[in-house]
Amino acid sequence: MRRRSRASSKLATARSRKAQTPKRRNARSSTPGQETEIARLTGELKEAREQQTATGDVLKVISHSTFDLQAVLDTLVKSAARLCEADMVSINRPRDGVMQYAAKFGLSQEFEEIAKRTSFVPGRGTVLGRVLLAGKTVQIADVEADREYTFAEGQRAGGYRTVLAAPLEREGEIMGVIILGRTKVQPFTDK
Repeated sequence: MRRRSRASSKLATARSRKAQTPKRRNARSSTPGQETEIARLTGELKEAREQQTATGDVLKVISHSTFDLQAVLDTLVKSAARLCEADMVSINRPRDGVMQYAAKFGLSQEFEEIAKRTSFVPGRGTVLGRVLLAGKTVQIADVEADREYTFAEGQRAGGYRTVLAAPLEREGEIMGVIILGRTKVQPFTDK
């Protein structure tokens, strides 16, 4: 019988262990699918943080010892603009039978003057009118391409292309409408 040296025995043992040990993947390497998933999760985390920040801003205003509704509404329109990537936001409430601004953000003075002269009633000619007519959220992806949209003077002054409006309800009754606008054609998502 032949005798092996200790060195060759250790080498043989090391080789057999290496063969049995699964190869480790480089921790830094990833597949395109993993990169896409990481990007999606990072985006969701960023969005959740923004929502928490906006909620915190509103709650901070509400928590002041003297409740100031106007301060809350002003904070809401600013937060909505930031969260929804809107260029302009308004909250409109009925007063004396007509819809009037309760809070606004990013609206031009010219648009405000035109809106003051306009009677917003239920109907298909404006996004506000559509919400009052339907009682639900309405989006117009491109007001210039919508044949029923007749508030062209306001649209030109406001410079918006995409608008979204949602009713603010209490016990089934519309207490107001929040309207968000973008200056480019970019529909709002469900989020």
